[in-house]
This record gives sequence, C-alpha cells and structure tokens, in this order.
Amino acid sequence: MARFARQNRTNSMKGIFVSVVVFLVLIVGFLYVVGFTQKTTLSEQRDSLKKAVDRAVLQCYITEGTYPENIEYIEDNYGIFYDKKQFRVDYITYGSNLRPEINVVKLREE
Repeated sequence: MARFARQNRTNSMKGIFVSVVVFLVLIVGFLYVVGFTQKTTLSEQRDSLKKAVDRAVLQCYITEGTYPENIEYIEDNYGIFYDKKQFRVDYITYGSNLRPEINVVKLREE
C-alpha cells in the first residue's frame, strides 16, 4: 500500500510542475502579443500622422497658393495635433512653390 501512495504523491508533484510551466508559457506568450500589438499601433499612428500632414500641406497650397513655411503654421491653422514626445515631424521646405519633404520619426520605443 505504501508503494501506491508514494506514486500518487510523485504524480501530483509532476502535475503541479507541468501546470506551473504551462502557466508561465502562457504569460510569456501573452506579454509578447501585447508588445507586438503596441509596436504595430505606433507604426499605424506614424503613418496616419504623415498622411494627415500631407493632406494639410496640400490643402494649404490649394487655398493659399503657397506651401506652408513650417510645421507650426500647419499646426496652428490646419488642426494637426500629435504627441510630440512620441513623434518628430521633419518638415523641409525648398521654396514656396515646391512641395516640402515630410518625414515622421518615432522618438521612443515602448
């Protein structure tokens, strides 16, 4: 009888160990998926910001006849808002009648 009781205890310890390992694997997998989703969201935000600035620049050119001189003009007059702690908008002008170069850069990785 003692022999069977010992095996039961060993089996229950193995079961607990397997349960803990499976739980830890699930937690690590969940954290990986959350991190991947967050990176994808930041990338989509960057793309959306670039498209919004492009549209505002084009709208300014159509209504005023010249391209804006700087990004602050677009922010003040065309309703562009963004998180300046996460993104930087590089706005390089070549003249009032030439389309500016616009680049959006992520400042920090989370």
